[in-house]
Amino acid sequence: MSELVIYLKQILEAPLELSFELIPARAADRLGDLILEDPPARIGGELRVEKIQGSILVEGRLQGYYHVSCSRCLEKAKIEVDSPLRLVLLPTPRFTHGEIELAQDDLDTIYYDGDPIDLEPHLWDQVILSIPQQPICSLDCKGIPVSLPGVTQGDSACESGFAVLKTLSLPDGSETRR
Repeated sequence: MSELVIYLKQILEAPLELSFELIPARAADRLGDLILEDPPARIGGELRVEKIQGSILVEGRLQGYYHVSCSRCLEKAKIEVDSPLRLVLLPTPRFTHGEIELAQDDLDTIYYDGDPIDLEPHLWDQVILSIPQQPICSLDCKGIPVSLPGVTQGDSACESGFAVLKTLSLPDGSETRR
């Protein structure tokens, strides 16, 4: 069983301190192709789990790195993770009828049903939330190299994707203005 599976009786008397390392292979169904498998991710951290009134509070840090595809050149981009972590776990509520509206505090809330509670899927959710919308491999990444007809490699006019328009001729045989 995972080191991130906790039983309520473990945290009744005193908070539980955990060190963990997430194994990407166990989260393949959650991650899909968001994180590259090679080189492998290394994500871990420290957690403090305690029971406060009717809820379970999980606080700690998520640290490590993983690789994703660069949104500009599609090469590997290494993403460093070092972020605080706070989850509130509550027993699954029993609703009788009707709809409910979520409040801002409900967005950090996770519901559990019974004992034991596996924290690992919820930690992977935090990793997924840490993935930048447009990850890049380096600040000076120029993207996928494109060869344009009539433009030599390293030409400063090549900086714009519209530079190729300068090389076009009009149907009557005259060239475009430069």
